[in-house]
Amino acid sequence: MSIFLYYLLFVYGALMLVWFALVLVALYHMFHYGYKNFTTFFAIFLFLIVILALAYYTYILLAPVDWTAEIKIFSRPTSNPMF
Repeated sequence: MSIFLYYLLFVYGALMLVWFALVLVALYHMFHYGYKNFTTFFAIFLFLIVILALAYYTYILLAPVDWTAEIKIFSRPTSNPMF
């Protein structure tokens, strides 16, 4: 039995959608309940910069992967000299 590697991208995309929704909730709470001063805006700016840096770093790591490859799971080895 084997699965294509790009199926993992679907799972990753679903997790990113959930994470993005939580980021929007966090930003809403920062804007709505935070003090309207420089510290709040700096924290939000820093938060967004870290998010963008993580997204870029993730892209750099995932871009060179061959997503059409297959992963074999639950398969028996075919060239075992013991059996």
